[in-house]
Amino acid sequence: MSDVFTPYETGLAHLLEQFGKDHPYYTEALTLQSRLLENITQTRRYGDTETRRAERAQIVEALNQLTQVSLDVTFNELREVAVEHVGEVTKPYVPWLLLTGVSMAITLVLVVKIIRMMWIGGPDPLSFITFILTLILSGSPLAKRGRQL
Repeated sequence: MSDVFTPYETGLAHLLEQFGKDHPYYTEALTLQSRLLENITQTRRYGDTETRRAERAQIVEALNQLTQVSLDVTFNELREVAVEHVGEVTKPYVPWLLLTGVSMAITLVLVVKIIRMMWIGGPDPLSFITFILTLILSGSPLAKRGRQL
C-alpha cells in the first residue's frame, strides 16, 4: 500500500539501517519510529485529525534534530534519498568479491595441505586444530562483513 505516509516509513527504515544497532542514538530512533508508525497506523485506520497532525509534526521535528546531529542531514532529506532509491538493486562490488574469493581459496588450499601433513605425521593435534581455527577465523570476516571492513 502506497500513500502519503509511505515515504515516512521508507525514511525510518533507511535511518535505522544507517545507524545500525550499535549506534548511540539507535534506541531513541526506535522510540521515534514506534511513535510515528503508531500515528500513521491510527491515521490510516481512523482518519487524520488536527491532534494526529500536530503529534506527527513533533515526531518528525525530533527525527530531524536527531539525524541532523548524528548524520548531518535532516530526516526529511534522508527520507527523500531513501524514496529515490526504493527498488534499486545494489550491484555487487566486483573487486571485493574477487578479494573474498581469493582469500577463501587460499584458506582452503592451506587447510588441505595441513590435513595431508596430519596424515603423514606432521604437527601435534593441538597445533593442527589451532592453525585450522586461525585460518577459518582470518577468512571469515571477509565473507561476513563485506565492504564494511
